[in-house]
Amino acid sequence: MSWISTDSRAPLGAIRQADGAWEFSVWAPGRQKVAVHLIGSRDRFVPMNKNHTGFHQVLVRDIEPNSRYVYQLDGLKEYPDPASRFQPEGVHGPSELVNLAAFHWTDANWRAPSLEESIFYELPWVLMRKRDHSMARARI
Repeated sequence: MSWISTDSRAPLGAIRQADGAWEFSVWAPGRQKVAVHLIGSRDRFVPMNKNHTGFHQVLVRDIEPNSRYVYQLDGLKEYPDPASRFQPEGVHGPSELVNLAAFHWTDANWRAPSLEESIFYELPWVLMRKRDHSMARARI
């Protein structure tokens, strides 16, 4: 068994750097080539670099704010970012860049409920198996 050190992987998704560039990172160990397809007025494909643990990464400058993008795998199909922060067209549409540092948070005073006020529900995995759906509906 091999272990991945924390040095070999970057935060997943599209992360804005302090200098304004964007770092894209996706884990796709079974793919030889991954590219970021930046969609918009400057539509372009940017090839990503694959490291020894299967992470594909690239640093891209001069991207328009709120640009949309998808990952192109092995020069064929395109998929949204599985670590996307925003999917304005739904889960199958392109991802959109989100600058988390510029986001105006409005929940600074929110507090989690106490343990006594919390409700926990455990759904046994056996109820989720396909052949057990009718039994699951009967139990719920």
